[in-house]
Amino acid sequence: GVDLPIYHGTSDAVLNVGVGHLEGTSLPVGGENTRSVLTAHRGLAEAKLFSDLDRVKSGDKIFVEVFGQTLLYRVSDIVVIDPAETEKILPVAGKDLVTLVTCTPLGINSHRILVTGERVTPTPEGVTNGVASELPEFPWWVVVLGGGVVAAGVYLWWTGRQ
Repeated sequence: GVDLPIYHGTSDAVLNVGVGHLEGTSLPVGGENTRSVLTAHRGLAEAKLFSDLDRVKSGDKIFVEVFGQTLLYRVSDIVVIDPAETEKILPVAGKDLVTLVTCTPLGINSHRILVTGERVTPTPEGVTNGVASELPEFPWWVVVLGGGVVAAGVYLWWTGRQ
């Protein structure tokens, strides 16, 4: 498995370091009548990203961690399409879907492989992908330090006025 950060957008800057959320699709937060489309490169020498997406099988699990919650999806559909077949990434009434997308075949990139998972609800207790995230946590100390510097600056400015 892979543990990757999800960013907004699909620019090269985003796709070279993580997974991009395809603009115009649902945010990856779950919910009925949604389909979040997440895309990443494969075959990069410097990063694994979605290099093994073609090895995913129906029934495999996809975990999306968002706002401190883990959403579990079970792979229900795997298809290779022409990039123009955008109807394949539309939401489906009554379903909560996530679709992982990357280029295929490797090195030619003429088509897209779409791996779609359907949400398992409620998320079973204690469900995680079994691997502690290697991604850095949000650096709250920066917020606290910045707030302290601002407070000290305001204090000095205020006392200097008197």
